[in-house]
Amino acid sequence: MLLRTISFFKLVFIIISILIMTVLGEIALLIAKGERGSKNYFFFARLCSKWILKVCLIKVDVQGLDNVKNLKGVIYTPNHMSHFDILILMANLPNQFRFVFKKELAKVPIFGWVLNKSGNILVDREKMGPSTIKSIKAEIKKGNSIIMFPGGTRSKTGNLNEEFKDGPFVMAYALKTKIVPVTINGSFFIHNKVNPKIFNSGQVELIIHEPLDDFVKSAKLSREDRKIEIPKMSKKVRDIILSKFKIKV
Repeated sequence: MLLRTISFFKLVFIIISILIMTVLGEIALLIAKGERGSKNYFFFARLCSKWILKVCLIKVDVQGLDNVKNLKGVIYTPNHMSHFDILILMANLPNQFRFVFKKELAKVPIFGWVLNKSGNILVDREKMGPSTIKSIKAEIKKGNSIIMFPGGTRSKTGNLNEEFKDGPFVMAYALKTKIVPVTINGSFFIHNKVNPKIFNSGQVELIIHEPLDDFVKSAKLSREDRKIEIPKMSKKVRDIILSKFKIKV
């Protein structure tokens, strides 16, 4: 009962924090349009994420930051356990980046509005059309990195999803972009699909692995070769994430 009451107050705090951030972000968008406005909105989103994690007593141990400190225009591929993964990444990854998220999330009150206004990219989870590729290419060209969860939806068990989707790797090959695997440990314990009304405090590990440039250096592949190389890269990234993965810290 006590845990549910604390969780309720945490949820109220999170909603209020995001509302305040949204208002500040909207003011920033009125002051500056286009890419500058998105960067301003991103600044408030990062600030809000740090604030929520701090007040909810969620400590993040970041490892491997030097691997990407001055790196721009890459594709990050983290495992996905919790909605808090978005806050954890937003608060701790360097430089500007954009999330690729399923278009259904745009309908979620407040949360979807923020994701959309922050310059993130909506995608149909069944397929990635030319417009998605064009949007991601435009962000990479600006020097913004992209975050794509290769496992798709959040894990229901706390274990790593058995198979990763091809989307991030198709994109990395098409754009000749580096891939950065990221392992997140502990966020399933903080909040998950199984007990969505519970918000725990605790420690999370964010492990940023060395960038992979396999597709940056690769020659043009035939359709048949892509059917082999892209799943191979997907497995390689999953194995790297799994090498540091724990169900909870």
